[in-house]
Amino acid sequence: MTADGQEQIDTVDYILEKNNDANSVLYGKVDTGHIAAAGHSQGGRSAVNAGAADDRFQCVLSIAGSNFRNEAAKLSKPVFFMTGTMDLIVLSSMWVKPAYQAVTGQAVYASLKGGLHTTCILTPSRISDYAIAWFDANLKNNDHAKFMFVSGGALSEDRCWQSFMCK
Repeated sequence: MTADGQEQIDTVDYILEKNNDANSVLYGKVDTGHIAAAGHSQGGRSAVNAGAADDRFQCVLSIAGSNFRNEAAKLSKPVFFMTGTMDLIVLSSMWVKPAYQAVTGQAVYASLKGGLHTTCILTPSRISDYAIAWFDANLKNNDHAKFMFVSGGALSEDRCWQSFMCK
């Protein structure tokens, strides 16, 4: 039960600790200034909650997240809500769209045509390009990647996705 986001926060604490430990394989290898929260299903909700609670997270990716509207409303950093049109576990109309609508800051919403709740696990290539671009846009300040997430950008024009919204 990781939905409160604490496990993601604890994981960042651990990784940053290991980044400073000369005996760790992570020693000096972590880019401590560029951290994102991401997750699938309950992990998507966890990412939203971690992002809202911890300023170290610069952006959030929630994939088929079972997000609560009141929790998403606390998020003030960029968030991308991915969902699938065939997800019968986390219904977009019940969880994902209301969370997107509750965010007052920068947010993107898109639904993968034919996407199941497990698409990100079974065929990650269907979503990975946009997930990576989201991180490039928000962690690397990449202008090309940023343009993918605006009206008229690649995601809004991609026929494999529908119901694109951004604010």
